[in-house]
Amino acid sequence: FFFFLAGFVISKLKVDVRSQQSGDMYEEVWSVEGHQSSKWQRAEIPLPSLVNVQARWTGVRGPGVKGDIAIDDVSYENCGVKTCDVPPAVQPSCGTPGIGQQACEKLGCCYRDKICYQKLGVADPTIVIPPTPYTGDESDTVTLNYKATSNPNPRYSWSRASGKPLHPGRASVKADGTLVIIDSSYYDSDTYICSVTNGLKTVNASAKVEIHAGGANFDLNMCKWQNVQKGDKWDWESHH
Repeated sequence: FFFFLAGFVISKLKVDVRSQQSGDMYEEVWSVEGHQSSKWQRAEIPLPSLVNVQARWTGVRGPGVKGDIAIDDVSYENCGVKTCDVPPAVQPSCGTPGIGQQACEKLGCCYRDKICYQKLGVADPTIVIPPTPYTGDESDTVTLNYKATSNPNPRYSWSRASGKPLHPGRASVKADGTLVIIDSSYYDSDTYICSVTNGLKTVNASAKVEIHAGGANFDLNMCKWQNVQKGDKWDWESHH
């Protein structure tokens, strides 16, 4: 809805909501006090449901007549989940300049870096640039990176199609979701799956990694090799 509070003796505009969750009691969910702006402002109030909900607007006058309170264009919409993850620089402002955090949050808006701004609706995760397959030799450093967008901000994870775990000492996932495997070995060869989630939906992409097995001089380099599966004779792995 849009609201207008302007004048020297403005007191308060508030919204109370009654729903199935609150029973017969109205609960105050939003309010502003005092002069706000000489222009109409937009406000959003999250509701527990669009079914069996009643909203009540109350304007409280001040001690004199020099002030106006009004509301207009009230609508109920299923807007989905909205978050504050997007930086304020790219979001429309909310409230009057210099509004404090408490007043900003009462408007149902976000407050960061002393800026009050509107929330942004959820955006499904999208992998913009998928990871690229890698072919190399043992001891190479393998880097699998990709770019993804979503709101809330994307969270990343990697797994192997074979079900084997990532090597705890040589494989790591960076803050931007890049998978790095240092000192790679033949046994790192696999299809690697990246998963991106915004907490509501998850999408995946994959890339094949193929590491060529290197030769070994067991007379000189035996201390760098270990038997992966005890009891057999053919699956030795190099450990540097």
